[in-house]
Amino acid sequence: MNEPGLVAIYRWRVAAEKRPAFRDTWERATLRLRELGGQGSLLGEDADGTLVAIALWPDMATRDAAFAATAGEFDWPEAERLDPMLVTPGINHWKLDSCEKI
Repeated sequence: MNEPGLVAIYRWRVAAEKRPAFRDTWERATLRLRELGGQGSLLGEDADGTLVAIALWPDMATRDAAFAATAGEFDWPEAERLDPMLVTPGINHWKLDSCEKI
């Protein structure tokens, strides 16, 4: 895997009954975004119950193009989307070649 040029941190508040559908949609969307240049993502939960995804991208242009190409493609359950954090990596000590899951 090439070094990510962008790390995106996304957060949502999702009602408990909508979480299974949200997770399913997130997984399908992540796999689709990988086809369009995304370098993968993980979904977890913050201590307050907020869902948090950390996604790796080669650059902002690839991310923007992938999001544009998939606009309206997925039927997301109702959720409150919090502002994303878009981080340009500086010092990077991730060992991404050992993280391949899908």
